[in-house]
Amino acid sequence: MNEYMNKAQEIINEWNDMTPEQQLNFCKACVYKAIKRGRTLKPGYDMEDSVQETYCKMLQQLPDVGMLAKNIERRANKGFTDSLPAIVTRAANATMEGIAYRHRKDSKTTSQTTTADGETLDILDTVAATNDTEKAAIIRAMLTDFYNSLDSKNKIIFGGMMDGKTEREIAPTVEISNIAVHNRMVKIRAQLAEML
Repeated sequence: MNEYMNKAQEIINEWNDMTPEQQLNFCKACVYKAIKRGRTLKPGYDMEDSVQETYCKMLQQLPDVGMLAKNIERRANKGFTDSLPAIVTRAANATMEGIAYRHRKDSKTTSQTTTADGETLDILDTVAATNDTEKAAIIRAMLTDFYNSLDSKNKIIFGGMMDGKTEREIAPTVEISNIAVHNRMVKIRAQLAEML
């Protein structure tokens, strides 16, 4: 086991010797490699999301030297050798497979919210609520068009924004990093500002 602990520590040191930018670029290269080998980006997911998710997997996986050593030993018993590129490539493949799985799932986004009284309201109606019914109808129509133009992840993020949720609260729902959620929220706000 000592041999595998040493190998795990070497891999962790190699990762830690890189700057965060180098780590992200390394993850990006491995995502590209996964795509070249037949993995595909699904609608609603972009390269940045895949890279961020792979990067997050690495940040979760590498700090645990003992677990990494066990994984290296398990793979060695099957005749495989581990290296940092192999681990990041597996993380990228797992990310792409996870994206494909989530895409296959029939997880429809809801545009409805439930009030404290248990009444179900369309989220766009609650956003556009105003005393001026003509103005409300115009805003509601604009928001409906805007909402319908969003991809599935951005619909969930927009709904979370309307509910007053934070990036941290939304991220697990859409299964991307807080940073990726933040970037999408900024883009959504900019699009709304232009529209309204």
